[in-house]
Amino acid sequence: AYSSIAHAGYILMAAVAGGKGSLTEFAASAMLFYLLSYMIMNLGAWSIVIAVEKKQGEGNSIDDFAGLSARQPLLAIAMALFMFSLMGLPTTVGFVGKVYVFSAAINAGYMWLAVIGVATSLISAFYYLRVIKVMWMSGGESQAVLPIPLKAVVGVTAVATLVLGLLPAPLMDVASRALLSLFRA
Repeated sequence: AYSSIAHAGYILMAAVAGGKGSLTEFAASAMLFYLLSYMIMNLGAWSIVIAVEKKQGEGNSIDDFAGLSARQPLLAIAMALFMFSLMGLPTTVGFVGKVYVFSAAINAGYMWLAVIGVATSLISAFYYLRVIKVMWMSGGESQAVLPIPLKAVVGVTAVATLVLGLLPAPLMDVASRALLSLFRA
Protein backbone atom coordinates (compact mmCIF):
# COMPACT_ATOMS: atom_id res chain seq x y z
CA ALA A 1 0.00 0.00 0.00
CA TYR A 2 2.79 2.43 0.87
CA SER A 3 4.45 1.73 -2.45
CA SER A 4 1.27 2.55 -4.37
CA ILE A 5 0.90 5.83 -2.50
CA ALA A 6 4.47 6.82 -3.34
CA HIS A 7 4.04 5.96 -7.01
CA ALA A 8 0.74 7.85 -7.17
CA GLY A 9 2.71 10.81 -5.84
CA TYR A 10 5.20 10.55 -8.71
CA ILE A 11 2.34 10.49 -11.21
CA LEU A 12 0.75 13.52 -9.54
CA MET A 13 4.12 15.27 -9.68
CA ALA A 14 3.86 15.24 -13.48
CA ALA A 15 0.27 16.49 -13.26
CA VAL A 16 1.37 19.39 -11.05
CA ALA A 17 4.25 20.15 -13.41
CA GLY A 18 1.88 20.21 -16.35
CA GLY A 19 -0.72 22.21 -14.46
CA LYS A 20 1.25 25.42 -14.75
CA GLY A 21 -0.98 27.16 -17.25
CA SER A 22 -1.98 24.12 -19.27
CA LEU A 23 -0.84 20.54 -19.19
CA THR A 24 2.35 20.54 -21.24
CA GLU A 25 2.90 17.77 -23.75
CA PHE A 26 6.10 16.63 -22.02
CA ALA A 27 4.52 16.55 -18.54
CA ALA A 28 1.48 14.67 -19.86
CA SER A 29 3.69 12.22 -21.76
CA ALA A 30 5.86 11.75 -18.67
CA MET A 31 2.76 11.03 -16.62
CA LEU A 32 1.43 8.47 -19.12
CA PHE A 33 4.89 6.89 -19.53
CA TYR A 34 5.14 6.50 -15.76
CA LEU A 35 1.64 5.00 -15.56
CA LEU A 36 2.51 2.46 -18.25
CA SER A 37 5.88 1.61 -16.72
CA TYR A 38 4.31 1.27 -13.26
CA MET A 39 1.73 -1.10 -14.74
CA ILE A 40 4.48 -3.24 -16.29
CA MET A 41 6.55 -3.41 -13.08
CA ASN A 42 3.57 -4.19 -10.87
CA LEU A 43 2.05 -6.75 -13.20
CA GLY A 44 5.27 -8.75 -13.04
CA ALA A 45 5.81 -8.31 -9.30
CA TRP A 46 2.22 -9.17 -8.38
CA SER A 47 2.30 -12.27 -10.60
CA ILE A 48 5.18 -13.52 -8.46
CA VAL A 49 3.36 -12.58 -5.25
CA ILE A 50 0.37 -14.61 -6.47
CA ALA A 51 2.59 -17.63 -7.11
CA VAL A 52 4.17 -17.40 -3.66
CA GLU A 53 0.80 -16.93 -1.99
CA LYS A 54 -0.78 -19.91 -3.79
CA LYS A 55 2.04 -22.18 -2.70
CA GLN A 56 2.27 -20.88 0.87
CA GLY A 57 -1.48 -20.76 1.48
CA GLU A 58 -3.70 -18.07 2.96
CA GLY A 59 -2.22 -14.70 3.80
CA ASN A 60 1.23 -13.64 2.87
CA SER A 61 4.13 -11.90 4.47
CA ILE A 62 7.61 -10.99 3.39
CA ASP A 63 8.86 -14.17 5.07
CA ASP A 64 7.02 -16.20 2.42
CA PHE A 65 9.77 -15.09 0.01
CA ALA A 66 12.54 -16.58 2.18
CA GLY A 67 14.73 -18.93 0.20
CA LEU A 68 13.05 -18.15 -3.12
CA SER A 69 16.45 -17.69 -4.77
CA ALA A 70 17.51 -21.23 -3.83
CA ARG A 71 14.33 -22.92 -5.04
CA GLN A 72 13.32 -20.70 -7.96
CA PRO A 73 16.34 -18.57 -8.95
CA LEU A 74 14.76 -17.19 -12.15
CA LEU A 75 11.69 -16.12 -10.22
CA ALA A 76 13.88 -14.43 -7.60
CA ILE A 77 15.89 -12.68 -10.32
CA ALA A 78 12.68 -11.42 -11.95
CA MET A 79 11.33 -10.20 -8.60
CA ALA A 80 14.63 -8.45 -7.85
CA LEU A 81 14.44 -6.78 -11.27
CA PHE A 82 10.93 -5.52 -10.55
CA MET A 83 12.02 -4.26 -7.12
CA PHE A 84 15.03 -2.47 -8.67
CA SER A 85 12.74 -0.91 -11.26
CA LEU A 86 10.23 0.22 -8.64
CA MET A 87 13.18 1.80 -6.80
CA GLY A 88 14.13 3.59 -9.99
CA LEU A 89 17.57 2.09 -10.57
CA PRO A 90 19.25 2.83 -13.93
CA THR A 91 18.69 0.49 -16.89
CA THR A 92 15.11 -0.18 -15.80
CA VAL A 93 11.88 1.35 -17.04
CA GLY A 94 11.21 2.66 -13.51
CA PHE A 95 14.36 4.77 -13.67
CA VAL A 96 13.39 6.29 -17.00
CA GLY A 97 9.86 6.99 -15.77
CA LYS A 98 11.17 8.79 -12.71
CA VAL A 99 13.66 10.78 -14.79
CA TYR A 100 10.82 11.95 -17.04
CA VAL A 101 8.54 12.85 -14.12
CA PHE A 102 11.29 14.63 -12.17
CA SER A 103 12.39 16.45 -15.34
CA ALA A 104 8.83 17.63 -15.93
CA ALA A 105 8.75 19.04 -12.39
CA ILE A 106 12.12 20.76 -12.82
CA ASN A 107 11.15 22.18 -16.23
CA ALA A 108 8.01 23.67 -14.66
CA GLY A 109 10.05 25.34 -11.92
CA TYR A 110 9.31 22.84 -9.18
CA MET A 111 12.85 21.83 -8.26
CA TRP A 112 11.79 21.36 -4.63
CA LEU A 113 9.16 18.84 -5.74
CA ALA A 114 11.75 16.86 -7.70
CA VAL A 115 14.04 16.86 -4.65
CA ILE A 116 11.19 15.47 -2.53
CA GLY A 117 10.59 12.83 -5.22
CA VAL A 118 14.22 11.76 -5.14
CA ALA A 119 14.15 11.67 -1.32
CA THR A 120 11.04 9.49 -1.26
CA SER A 121 12.64 7.20 -3.85
CA LEU A 122 15.60 6.73 -1.54
CA ILE A 123 13.33 6.05 1.43
CA SER A 124 11.26 3.53 -0.55
CA ALA A 125 14.43 1.65 -1.47
CA PHE A 126 14.37 0.30 2.10
CA TYR A 127 11.25 -1.79 1.64
CA TYR A 128 12.17 -2.95 -1.87
CA LEU A 129 15.65 -4.01 -0.74
CA ARG A 130 14.11 -5.85 2.18
CA VAL A 131 12.22 -8.15 -0.21
CA ILE A 132 15.44 -8.82 -2.14
CA LYS A 133 17.34 -9.51 1.09
CA VAL A 134 14.76 -12.04 2.25
CA MET A 135 14.74 -13.83 -1.13
CA TRP A 136 18.52 -14.11 -1.34
CA MET A 137 19.86 -14.06 2.23
CA SER A 138 17.26 -15.90 4.27
CA GLY A 139 16.74 -19.61 4.38
CA GLY A 140 13.23 -20.83 3.97
CA GLU A 141 10.85 -23.12 2.24
CA SER A 142 9.51 -20.78 -0.42
CA GLN A 143 8.47 -23.10 -3.21
CA ALA A 144 6.50 -20.84 -5.49
CA VAL A 145 5.34 -22.47 -8.67
CA LEU A 146 4.21 -20.36 -11.58
CA PRO A 147 1.52 -21.70 -13.86
CA ILE A 148 2.28 -21.22 -17.57
CA PRO A 149 0.15 -18.05 -17.95
CA LEU A 150 1.92 -16.38 -15.01
CA LYS A 151 5.30 -17.47 -16.38
CA ALA A 152 4.42 -15.70 -19.61
CA VAL A 153 3.38 -12.55 -17.74
CA VAL A 154 6.55 -12.53 -15.64
CA GLY A 155 8.74 -13.18 -18.68
CA VAL A 156 7.16 -10.49 -20.84
CA THR A 157 7.12 -7.88 -18.07
CA ALA A 158 10.72 -8.65 -17.05
CA VAL A 159 11.92 -8.23 -20.64
CA ALA A 160 9.84 -5.05 -21.01
CA THR A 161 11.27 -3.68 -17.76
CA LEU A 162 14.80 -4.03 -19.10
CA VAL A 163 14.25 -3.23 -22.77
CA LEU A 164 12.17 -0.12 -22.08
CA GLY A 165 14.74 0.93 -19.50
CA LEU A 166 17.45 0.79 -22.15
CA LEU A 167 15.33 1.94 -25.11
CA PRO A 168 12.49 4.10 -23.72
CA ALA A 169 11.79 6.07 -26.91
CA PRO A 170 9.17 3.66 -28.34
CA LEU A 171 7.05 3.79 -25.17
CA MET A 172 7.45 7.57 -24.89
CA ASP A 173 6.39 7.88 -28.55
CA VAL A 174 3.29 5.77 -27.85
CA ALA A 175 2.48 7.97 -24.84
CA SER A 176 2.94 11.17 -26.87
CA ARG A 177 0.85 9.91 -29.80
CA ALA A 178 -1.91 8.72 -27.47
CA LEU A 179 -2.06 12.12 -25.81
CA LEU A 180 -2.04 13.97 -29.13
CA SER A 181 -4.95 11.90 -30.40
CA LEU A 182 -6.79 12.45 -27.12
CA PHE A 183 -6.36 16.23 -27.21
CA ARG A 184 -7.25 16.46 -30.91
CA ALA A 185 -10.53 14.62 -30.42
